[in-house]
Parts: sequence; structure tokens; C-alpha cells
Amino acid sequence: MKSLSPYLVKFSGLKTIVNALFLSMKPLSEVLFIMVFLLIVISLIGLQAYSGVLQQKCVLTAPANISYDISSPDTPFKQWIADEANWMEGEGDTILCGNSTGAGRCAEGYTCYGHTGSNPANTYGYTNYDHIGWALLSSFQLLTLDFWENTYNMILRASGAWNVIYFILVILLGPFYLLNLLLAVVTMAYAQEHQ
Repeated sequence: MKSLSPYLVKFSGLKTIVNALFLSMKPLSEVLFIMVFLLIVISLIGLQAYSGVLQQKCVLTAPANISYDISSPDTPFKQWIADEANWMEGEGDTILCGNSTGAGRCAEGYTCYGHTGSNPANTYGYTNYDHIGWALLSSFQLLTLDFWENTYNMILRASGAWNVIYFILVILLGPFYLLNLLLAVVTMAYAQEHQ
């Protein structure tokens, strides 16, 4: 009958790794708490700064015979803005615009209006900061670096280039700092278990 000792030697490293993971559960839960706190803070900042921003669209300038009366939702001007045929189209989606410094401008003959229609269709309307649920989802997308450049480009086009500060802070604090903190916790637990 063969001895089991060579097999136990092979799996001794696995035992160390599993024990290290169990040892690191408490510190990992503290890091998870910090991550959730950061996610909420980033979402609240995004909610305050970018609520409704991704609904800004370039709309064909209204003819002179339409008055700019906005007293009710059924005025001809409101209907003109709501008509998707009057929106400037880009590569597969409506062009976002902004009226602040550094934001994307509309082509000649178009005017930028806010709260026009839905959020961008290239993300099925999911990427936005219109309420806390969508803000949490968009911020989680930024923290995981999952197609984050799309959100980055849309916000910069609609709000201006100075908003790059928000994204630099999110990327530095989220994926880089917290991921390294997470790895440090597991590495410390592994070193303790290995000793």
C-alpha cells in the first residue's frame, strides 16, 4: 500500500493559503466597509454634480414662428424639443452637449437643452446620476474600471473638462488604493500563517 505522505506535502501549501484566507476575514471585512463607504461618498458627489447632465441634447433651433413659451408641457416649443427627429445624431446615439466652459458644443443650427429625453442609449440609459440607485451603479462601474471610459467621456462632453478631477480622485482612491489595501491584507495574513 502506498504512503499518503507525498500527497500531504503537495497540499500543505494549499492548507496555508486556505488558513490565510480565513485569518484575513476580519481585516477584509474592514476593507469592505471602507469600500462601501467610499462608494457611497463617490455616488453622492456624482449625484450632486451630474444629476440630469446626461440628458442634455443638441436640438435643432426652433423656427421663428414657434414661441419659446414653456408654461405647460404641451406648448409647441416643448413639443419641438421632445421630438427626437429634431435631435442631433452622432455615431449610433444622440450627441450630448453642455453650456458650461469646456463642454461639448452643438453644431451650427442646434441649441443645447437640458432634461431632454432619456439618458444615452449606448448604455441603455443605465449610466446616469439622476438618483441614488443609478449613481451607486455608475460609481461601482467606475470603481471596478468596467467600461469606465464611456462614463468619463460622456460626463466630460456634457459638463466640461474640469470634471476630470472627479475621475482622477475616483480612480486613484478606488481601484488603485483600495485594491492594493485588499492585497496587503491578504499578504499579511499569508505571511502570518506561513510563519
